[in-house]
Order: sequence, then C-alpha cells, then structure tokens
Amino acid sequence: MRVFPEGKLHLKQRIFIKIGGSFITDKTQSDSLKEDRIRHIARVIADTQDSEQYDLLIAHGAGAYGHIQAQNYQAQLGIHPTFLWRAFYQIRMDMMSMNLRFVELAAEQGLNLITVQPSAIIRASNGSIRSISMDTISMLLRYGQIPLVHGDIVVDEVLGFTIASTENILAAIVEKLRIDRVIMISDVPGVLDTHGQLIERIDEANFFFIQDHLRGARGSDVTGGMKEKVHSLYTMIRSGRVNKAFILSCDSTETGLASAIKGEQAPGTVIC
Repeated sequence: MRVFPEGKLHLKQRIFIKIGGSFITDKTQSDSLKEDRIRHIARVIADTQDSEQYDLLIAHGAGAYGHIQAQNYQAQLGIHPTFLWRAFYQIRMDMMSMNLRFVELAAEQGLNLITVQPSAIIRASNGSIRSISMDTISMLLRYGQIPLVHGDIVVDEVLGFTIASTENILAAIVEKLRIDRVIMISDVPGVLDTHGQLIERIDEANFFFIQDHLRGARGSDVTGGMKEKVHSLYTMIRSGRVNKAFILSCDSTETGLASAIKGEQAPGTVIC
C-alpha cells in the first residue's frame, strides 16, 4: 500500500501467476525442462513488473519432474506398502532441482524470485491441504519481493504424505490473502472444448454446461487436468476471494501475458 502526498491511499493489485508444468516441460519425458519458455516468461514479467502497482506471487507446476514420479509411486495415495517413503524423497529431490533451475533462468532475465518451499509450510490431511503458514509469503510481499511456490509433495497427517498441486496451494492461499487476478499459463491457448475450440469466456451463464465439454490432461497428471483447474478457479471467484482469472499460452509471439498482468483484454479464456 502506497500513501500519496495528498494523503490518498493507493492499494496495489495482487496478481498470482502460475506457469503450468505442461508449458515448461514435456510431461511424457522426465528432465524435459523447456528453458527458452521460462526465459521468455521471466522477461515478459520483468518488463511489466511495477512494484508501485502490483504485488506478484508466482508459481510453477511440477510437470514431468513431479507427475511422472507421482504416478509411478502412486504418491497421491500416501505411503505405499512396497515403495514406503521413496516417493517423498524422489519427488522432493526432483522438485528442488527443477525449482533451482527455474530461479536461475528467471534471474538471467532480471526477475528475482524467492522460493517458499510448499512442503515446509503446508500440512495436509487425507489428501487435502489442512493448513498453510503464510508468514513468510506475507513478509516477502510487504518488502516488495516476489514469492515463488510450486507443486510439491507434502506431509499428510493421515496418509503420511500426498501431492499438493499449485491449484490447491492457490486455493489455500486465497483463504488468507485475497487475489485480484490469477493468470495461468498453459500449453494450449486457453480452455478448449472437446472439439478443440477455444472457450473465450466462462461465467455464471455457461459454467455448468462447459464443465461437461472440457478436455482432460495430456501426459502424466495426477491433479485433474484442465477441468479441475477451471472448477477450482470458478469456485474461488464465486467466493469473492479472486476477482478474475485468465488461462492463456505464452509463446515467443504472444503478448497475452503482459496484457493480463496489466488487467487488459488478453487472448485466451477469461473466468469471471
């Protein structure tokens, strides 16, 4: 919050940007980070970043680094009778490796991010997030820094551990911190119906009809794919905790991300 000389208060817009794992990795191949895409996104965010106007929170999906191992070890179900805690160790190591490289690539483009490790601040119960500690995230925002979270494996008081998707982490965050805009960057140009056609707008008038006509995820995905993302975002908007959401792509020729950050009309799907 900024105080102008005339005494008026200026509330900064709080924006959550999620870079999908399917956009920055090939979910069918392990260790398949698409570094040029991360550089491009980081450059766009750095160029549009305005610390006087925006508080940014950034997240990235687990992509091939999390979903393949989670599927192999059935990690969303907790401690396996054969694999035991192997899934937790392996997915944590893979996510640390992916996240470190993500931060390095962003820094090359002038975007400095501070990772807040989800497995250190989240506790789950029977597969759902039970609590999230917001102290570090809130303090970073207060200092004008950009917190970075990601899909992760977290401790579960019933199952031992489970998967926390970035969408579920976002849902937990907005229970404690209102978000003006959510921007989700996907490997497709927005929400597509079963015929591959772009759905430009989702709102109260068409949400329930559209739910039955959404495509599923491509490649390994243990968190529900696009249908679950749309449902989660719409629920947050209906609750009043999020004002508007965009789902779009961001290749080297597209300007949608910059427009969405500024709150302008952007190509893709808007949920409101």
